[in-house]
Amino acid sequence: MERFHRVDLDQGLDSCLSDLRSRSYEVILLLDVLEHLRNPARILDQIRTIAGPETIILFSVPNVANIVVRFGLLFGRFNYTEKGILDKTHLRFWTRKSFRRLVEENGFSIRRQTCSVMPVALVLGLPHRSRVCRALTVLLRVATRLMPGLLGYQTISTCSRSNAIE
Repeated sequence: MERFHRVDLDQGLDSCLSDLRSRSYEVILLLDVLEHLRNPARILDQIRTIAGPETIILFSVPNVANIVVRFGLLFGRFNYTEKGILDKTHLRFWTRKSFRRLVEENGFSIRRQTCSVMPVALVLGLPHRSRVCRALTVLLRVATRLMPGLLGYQTISTCSRSNAIE
C-alpha cells in the first residue's frame, strides 16, 4: 500500500517518522532539497534512521565552487537569481568537499560522487538547440570530468547508511 505524507521539511519528519520507520526502502531521493533547509543535519539524521543497511540514498546539491560563481566573486558579485546555483531560495551552499563532510558527519558513506555538467543554455542564455550550445556542452562534459570541483554544476552523491553511527 502506498502512502503520502505532506510535511514541512524545515520542521522535520516528526509527524510521520514512526510510519516511515515501519517500512523498508530501496532508494531515498533528496534531490535539490537540502540547500533549501535551515537545518539539513536534522533531516539527514531522520533519513539515516529510516534507511536500511541496503538502502541507497541519492543527494544532489548545487556546487557553489563552480567557475561562474567564482568569477562573480572575483568581481565582487554574489547576486541571487531566480534559478541556478544562487537561486534566491537557497539557504545553504556547499562545495564538493564540504558536502562530503556534511554527509559523512551525519552517518552516511559515499559510494560514488559525481558532478553534473553546467547547463550552457541557462548560464550563457543561449538557445538550447543551437550548435554553439551543443558544442559547448560536449566540451564541458569532458572538462567537468577532469575538473569537477571547478566546472561541476551540481554535486551528486550516491550514499548508504554508515555503520559508524547507529
